[in-house]
Amino acid sequence: MSVLSSPQGSPERVWSLLAGLQALGGRAERSLIDGLVNPGYLVGDASVLVETTLASNTHGAATSLGFLALDGREAVVDAAFDAATADDFADRVHDRLIALEDASEDTPLLETYAWLAVETDRRASVGWIFDVRREDLADQASAALGARGEDARTMNPTKWVAWRRWMAFLGLSVRQPFTNSQDLPDPTRRLLRELERETLAPGARLAAHDFLQLVARRLPYLDRGRLFSKYATTLSHAQSNRRVSPLLSFALGQLHAEGRITLLVSGDSANVVTLSGVEGMTPSAFDAVVVNVETAA
Repeated sequence: MSVLSSPQGSPERVWSLLAGLQALGGRAERSLIDGLVNPGYLVGDASVLVETTLASNTHGAATSLGFLALDGREAVVDAAFDAATADDFADRVHDRLIALEDASEDTPLLETYAWLAVETDRRASVGWIFDVRREDLADQASAALGARGEDARTMNPTKWVAWRRWMAFLGLSVRQPFTNSQDLPDPTRRLLRELERETLAPGARLAAHDFLQLVARRLPYLDRGRLFSKYATTLSHAQSNRRVSPLLSFALGQLHAEGRITLLVSGDSANVVTLSGVEGMTPSAFDAVVVNVETAA
């Protein structure tokens, strides 16, 4: 069972399950954990479950991510699992996902984002996504990703809802206030988090291309990353070494405006990289980046 085929296994429920297990010493009877995840309610003397698949979906997502295992009748949390906060858990999930082999059932989580990033770069705009129905986006993503194993449709409208939840939780999109509206793809929070986790000296200054290589390594579904490159090839889209995609441009502009990074440009530099897809952005190009966040260095 994959994360996307466990739609009731939301990020918050999975984290609650794992945190609860840790509080119980790392293992507990599965029936006890099922009751904690989905306690239900009483009608007279009878216990009624609100959603019968909620506990199994939460187990399924946690197991698929490699954080949970079943040992007989007991559920056991991975001994190496460590997540004191929701941000910590998002980091652990992100680390697992970017390290997956292509054959893993959960690669569609970040591959769908890579496809979306490339498609946005190809269209030179982020706004197109709001003109497409959820069902059509799921169809387009499924066609680009191709069939996986016995599942002819890698993405469908139900999986798309689960995918939206996980992307928002990972800091790769911003949830919109209306249920039927699309989320805004926005990697700003995840990029900031990865810069904070990188071993950089305070106020480190990186050449533009070195900075973009760092981004490609830590967020491989964005410019120059292996997943971005994979779907650029799939869509026959030529990547540019002199221009940043709209999604990454938006994130860089946000972090620059917040003072988390400083985008610098020298008038006579031969290594200037331009931003794209966001009108009126200042600066509109850079050849160096100063990282102002507190990092792990």
